[in-house]
Amino acid sequence: MIQTLLALCLVGTAAFAGDLENKAIQNALSQTQSLLTDPTQRAKATAGDPSAKAADANLQNLMGSSALTEQSYALAAEIMGGLVQAHGGDTAGMQKALEQASRDPAAFLQSLTPAQREKIQKMAGQIESGKPRQ
Repeated sequence: MIQTLLALCLVGTAAFAGDLENKAIQNALSQTQSLLTDPTQRAKATAGDPSAKAADANLQNLMGSSALTEQSYALAAEIMGGLVQAHGGDTAGMQKALEQASRDPAAFLQSLTPAQREKIQKMAGQIESGKPRQ
């Protein structure tokens, strides 16, 4: 369950990562994080991108509640910040890391901070128990 949750977070992150390429790194990161964490902006962005819309629908379905969906997007924004920092804003390096993460989610999970891993484990537990909490 944790690997599935992580994979869906990564899909959502990857769907928005392309915005980084043609903008200043910090501005692009801020815009991407805002897009991930603001439901209104996210709805506008996914409306024009069928793959992003499908990833969003899959995430909402898996999470089972709007609260957990928002927590997942907030975590994806946090992870995106780490990816940008780890790769110095190099979009090719970030894309390669996301592709590797989709092939080996367990290894990617171990690369996250303990706090991020704890958030993922907590969300996975809430999903498995069928009792999402805020």
